[in-house]
Amino acid sequence: MNFKNYPDYELEITNSYIELFNRIEKFGDDIAFNDNGVEISYAKFTSDIKKVSAYFKSTREFYVINCANKYNYVLAYFSVVLSDNIACVQSYSNEVFTAFKGFNIKKVITDDVVSLALSEGEGKNGIKYDANINDICTVLCSSGTTNNPKAVALSQYIMLHDLMCGMQKFLYYDKGRFVNILPYSHAFGICCDLCGPLHSRSTICFAYSPMDFLSKLPTFNPTTLNITPALIKVIAMQIALVGKKEAIVGSSLKKVLSGGAGTPVSLCEKMAEYGIGVYGCYGLSEGGPCVAVNRDNYNKYGSAGVMLNCCTPTFEETGEIVLHGDNIMLGYLNEDGTLTNPANKTFYTGDVGYLDDDGFIYIEGRIDDTIVFDDGTKLMPNALEGEINKIDGVNESVVYYKNSKLHAEVVVLKEEYISAVKSVLQKNSFLGCRLNVVNVSIEPLKKNALGKVSRKDYLKV
Repeated sequence: MNFKNYPDYELEITNSYIELFNRIEKFGDDIAFNDNGVEISYAKFTSDIKKVSAYFKSTREFYVINCANKYNYVLAYFSVVLSDNIACVQSYSNEVFTAFKGFNIKKVITDDVVSLALSEGEGKNGIKYDANINDICTVLCSSGTTNNPKAVALSQYIMLHDLMCGMQKFLYYDKGRFVNILPYSHAFGICCDLCGPLHSRSTICFAYSPMDFLSKLPTFNPTTLNITPALIKVIAMQIALVGKKEAIVGSSLKKVLSGGAGTPVSLCEKMAEYGIGVYGCYGLSEGGPCVAVNRDNYNKYGSAGVMLNCCTPTFEETGEIVLHGDNIMLGYLNEDGTLTNPANKTFYTGDVGYLDDDGFIYIEGRIDDTIVFDDGTKLMPNALEGEINKIDGVNESVVYYKNSKLHAEVVVLKEEYISAVKSVLQKNSFLGCRLNVVNVSIEPLKKNALGKVSRKDYLKV
């Protein structure tokens, strides 16, 4: 860990998608994507964007992006926003997400639609250079971990300016290599695992499942990964099992940006032993999405990093984090097309946290998740989950309080861990608490459409 801050990284600022497009068009024959062994150059990518964007004849229409193929998904997204339309992004599904159903959707963009647009768009260019970068360009679902997902409206400026502020703090290597597993239906995936690598002339290797992701690491040999703590833990365990980092992640992996949940200090320390830096960050869809990040040479394990230049936090008496800045969403988009706007670019996150004396922000949990016991004492369940996740063999867990009993659903990596883990959980107290009901299995936890553990689903059962 390092404790001396330093000037921001210098980079070419692109605050709109047309500026980003003009930048990456210059990269020519450099490889932008690797899709199951098929390499796609920046020249082909930008040419394909021009063709597909010509498919969209009108402007300011809502289009749902629903492609199974990741290259098609990326093409559709860029083509929609660059033709001055609005992309409603969702993970691949047989139906339109509930949060989008009330909108006047012009069309659902599938793989077949992209293929048709490519075949009909030869030599055409539908890019609108005069698009207003402060209008809505992207609508996505909020995480919905404690409430029903809402439609978050973001502009080109919010997303790209937020990304630039993030890249000023966290270095993207020129011509780096990424293996993508984060969904492009999520703002973090779009900004940090798509636009960030493209801006830095990097190559993105698509992975279509966790197993596919892990199998591609040693052969593709990434320099950087943007992943969740659960995947970092799997990587660390595999390296420990095999005894050779190169066999699991290749020889070039230098750092991992860890988003989506708190990253245990012990996990950061273990990865550091293998020569891989783990950098926690903080963000949310309503925040554009990036809010804070640990810097390459100014970081603290267990923290979510320092605030980006576009965002300032204040804290309520309850500890709730309130964000202020240019990265705050345009608002929640209602079914009638109106926006529920945050007041004065201020957003109450529902997250509880604090800043330390060095300016690092720490996230302690969600206000809505706070467990209040019958005697009035309180517990942040994610803190207890952090302790459970340290147990050998545990992959993930969720803790909740129901019918005056403290429950834990725990997922282990293999069946042979079940008995030992259950015994540890039943015999010991954690953070001064004893679990009343413990279920241990190899079955994944219930998650929402964005892949986050859905605590509310366990409270319903």
